[in-house]
Amino acid sequence: MISLPPDPPTPAYGIEEAMRLMRTLPVDQNAELVVRVIKSTLESMKVRLVDIIADATHKQETVRNRIATLRDEISGFEKQIETRRKEIGSLEMELAETTKVKERLEHADGVASTASGSTRSPSSRRDVPPPPPSVMKAAAGQAASQAAPPPTPKNKSVPPPSAPGATVPGSVPPPPYEEPGNSSS
Repeated sequence: MISLPPDPPTPAYGIEEAMRLMRTLPVDQNAELVVRVIKSTLESMKVRLVDIIADATHKQETVRNRIATLRDEISGFEKQIETRRKEIGSLEMELAETTKVKERLEHADGVASTASGSTRSPSSRRDVPPPPPSVMKAAAGQAASQAAPPPTPKNKSVPPPSAPGATVPGSVPPPPYEEPGNSSS
């Protein structure tokens, strides 16, 4: 088994302490003078700048590795996000098609039920969309063709009525049909 060399020992005074010290000093005013004073002070305390620099190099490497790791993780997450976005797009298309077919089938079921005279409960009609305009036009045309014929001039002869409920001009129409139990009197 291969063992890695141990991390260099952290000096009693390392890069972290040097950074804290630098933050408290007016480095922007006379940086060269401040750094010389720090160097002299540290050397007088038997702290070697070489050790601080080595600690700084080690910290740079550690931070760079962590940055690289995070960027790799982000790249992986971005790929997962893109994959999920594509899946969402596909599912949205599938949902739209499913909804469209369902609405058409519900409409066809509603038209068939109405044509056969069966009634559906109000709750089952709640989700049914209105029929397309082409169906509405066809239904309006069919209703117009079943309506009573327009009145004819008085001097022309009128053919006998052939449709149930039709009346001859001048005659009294029958009373309207009322369902049993719905009398208005």
